[in-house]
Amino acid sequence: MARIDQFEHPRHRCYPAARALDGLGKDGVVTALQTAEYRQILSIGADVLECTGTDALVETMMPRLGSLLACKSMFIALTHSRQWRWRNLHSVGLDQEFPLLMERLNQQDPGRTALMRSQSRRRTGILNSDTIWPTAREPRDAYYTALYKPRDIRHALALSIPTDDDLFATIVMHRSHRDGHFNARDEQVALALLPFLKGGIERICYREREAQGAWLLEQLRRDYRECDLLILDDQLHPVARWPQQSPLLQQLIADIRRSSRQLPVFAPDLAALCRRSLAGAGDDRQHHRLGSDGHELDVVLSRYRQGQRTLLVISAPSNAAQGSARDAIAFSRLSPRETVVARQAARGARNDDIARDLGIASSTVAHHLSAVRRKTGQRMRWQLGVTSALLDRVSSLPLGRRQKQILHARLLGKTVATIADDLKISDTTVRNHLCMTYRRLGVSGLRGVLARLSAETSDV
Repeated sequence: MARIDQFEHPRHRCYPAARALDGLGKDGVVTALQTAEYRQILSIGADVLECTGTDALVETMMPRLGSLLACKSMFIALTHSRQWRWRNLHSVGLDQEFPLLMERLNQQDPGRTALMRSQSRRRTGILNSDTIWPTAREPRDAYYTALYKPRDIRHALALSIPTDDDLFATIVMHRSHRDGHFNARDEQVALALLPFLKGGIERICYREREAQGAWLLEQLRRDYRECDLLILDDQLHPVARWPQQSPLLQQLIADIRRSSRQLPVFAPDLAALCRRSLAGAGDDRQHHRLGSDGHELDVVLSRYRQGQRTLLVISAPSNAAQGSARDAIAFSRLSPRETVVARQAARGARNDDIARDLGIASSTVAHHLSAVRRKTGQRMRWQLGVTSALLDRVSSLPLGRRQKQILHARLLGKTVATIADDLKISDTTVRNHLCMTYRRLGVSGLRGVLARLSAETSDV
């Protein structure tokens, strides 16, 4: 039977737990684990490494610990290590009210400072509540009374485990006042289990990330069919999207798909590469051929890292090229339902028609349209139908250079005052140019201009 100190996780070297067993505590008090206990730890660790979720992990550990490390309840909390915000919480032996209390009382946690200190050092560790927290009634007992009321819990053993995904896992085991505090032997058992727990949690995070990515790609195929490239923030909210009108972007996407064997792929920090490639003009634009094995992709991405992983980029197949980067950035902030409502409203559908098609109330449609206007900055309903294809047609209209410039800005939703300020002319001059534009096009306003551009685009 292999000893604990011979176990090594494939991704990192684990704690030499056997050396920690030589002695612990003051006055030379030595406590050692027996061979049977080693075997039990190895058995529990093997089960931990096979867990597919944090809920399965706590449910596996609780009954298996038994005589080794008895506890009344247990929970695993995943937090973002930079903001110390809860990402996930799974518990055993605690009711459904506990996660809400935990989130609300997080700032009052007496052990929070010690956990954050371990977190900042990015190292695993064991925190015994009887040694790191104040032993007086305040603040530990007051915190426990508020968090675990009416449960009789007074002692905790916290295992701090940083992961490779900017997450920080905390496993906390509780004992009641009657069962006594956690002693040196309990800490040794926890220390021996730490390598398995770290490996199990990292595998769980990896599996959850893969499952989340597969689900997200399915949503992209359904909701963003017109997009080739979608940039998300770290909470998986759309930030920007670009269609395949740019030859540079077409080739970039082709290389990414080639790297992933024609499958959609998402990778961190690709946003920096895309933004740098699209920021310049002409010869200033850079393009990188990424090869077929994906190695060059990693090399290129590493050159454009901006200190921390804050963006996620997804390349997905598209059936049509619609809109522009300008339109996409604005409309990517909409929810799927808001996107559907905006598209139907842009085609001229009334609120009652949209409500009937979607099976919702007209007031709900009006609420969605208000949210759409707020997020996109479009004040008028007809402006939702302005796309890059229509804006590109402005250059072909029989107008002067200044008139085209003002009309283009007006179709983007800019006010007369903003246009005048940008062009360094007076408001009256802008209005005169617009009146001359409407007269030459034979229309009465921007709605007429939009209708003419739409007709010419459909003819093409």
